[in-house]
Amino acid sequence: MKKKLVLRDRLKKVERIFKKNIVRLFKKRSNVSREEVDLWYDKVKEIGGTIFSEPENFQEGYTFGFADPDGHKFNFLYWPGM
Repeated sequence: MKKKLVLRDRLKKVERIFKKNIVRLFKKRSNVSREEVDLWYDKVKEIGGTIFSEPENFQEGYTFGFADPDGHKFNFLYWPGM
């Protein structure tokens, strides 16, 4: 039973850290570059995000998708002229 409590506490801590870091990422300016999308991809993986769409070219842009620990899905997108 103690192992389950320790694991649950660790998961909650990871989730708090994840959400805190994601908020920081979203507060960045909106006109990003392809290189910044790749940096965000690396950061999301580092802090425990679940990648559901690897970085890829999409029409004129560049994007990837991830989910937070609660399953909410997000996309980071570079789009020229945006």
